[in-house]
Amino acid sequence: MYVCICHAVTDSQIKEFAASNGCNWRKMRDELKTGNDCGSCAIKAKRILTDSCSKSDEAALSADGKSERN
Repeated sequence: MYVCICHAVTDSQIKEFAASNGCNWRKMRDELKTGNDCGSCAIKAKRILTDSCSKSDEAALSADGKSERN
């Protein structure tokens, strides 16, 4: 699904960015240009980025057999 109409950025691209680069909003904004023009996508794009980072952190923890409380 398109998140940023101005730069034709999809949710998949944001998720791929998060997997490769982590949860750096400014870096994503610079590279994908999301949120740079009209700004209407900024909240949704940031939410997808942080959700993607949270899911990858949870997957890493469960793969290691560790929890956040340890």
